[in-house]
Amino acid sequence: MGTVIDCFIPKEKTYTIEELNSMLRAVYFDCMLEYESLEKLGNYSEGFHGEWSFENVEESSENCTYITGEGGSFFVDIYEHVIHICCLERFSNLYIEFSPISRALLVIFKELCKTLAPENTQMLLVIGGNGETDEILDRIAENQVTMQDIMAGLESLFSDPARMPSDLIEKNWLLTSL
Repeated sequence: MGTVIDCFIPKEKTYTIEELNSMLRAVYFDCMLEYESLEKLGNYSEGFHGEWSFENVEESSENCTYITGEGGSFFVDIYEHVIHICCLERFSNLYIEFSPISRALLVIFKELCKTLAPENTQMLLVIGGNGETDEILDRIAENQVTMQDIMAGLESLFSDPARMPSDLIEKNWLLTSL
């Protein structure tokens, strides 16, 4: 079922914390109805009103330098080659037909990705939280992967991706254009 939703997009631009705050706050206002839906019907999105908190993480023996941030039930990590967005809502909320937050989650993920990713890119939504993607996340933190590496890793873990959210009932990751 997955305890979280992981999302990966390529990074082509360097951001400051001020830029990220401004950009992601704008996404909140653009998607206010969806965020309100998450607050009312989701499990982990209470009290978020568009405020993000970011910090620079210095290089250590376990990770490269990166920017990390959180806003409500969403977390963003900006690495050298890849941006990782995580949501605490359950992965199954993306594909369960009667999930009251499926549409809201997809809209918010797409808007966050469109804001942070280069044009004409693809977004990967992946089942997370059960250890399946830990190696990929570790390699991202060590600055050792690109989007192509992530896709190859997911294909070896899970086979082919879903092409539509409704296919996620049988697949563990979705590859979709923005």
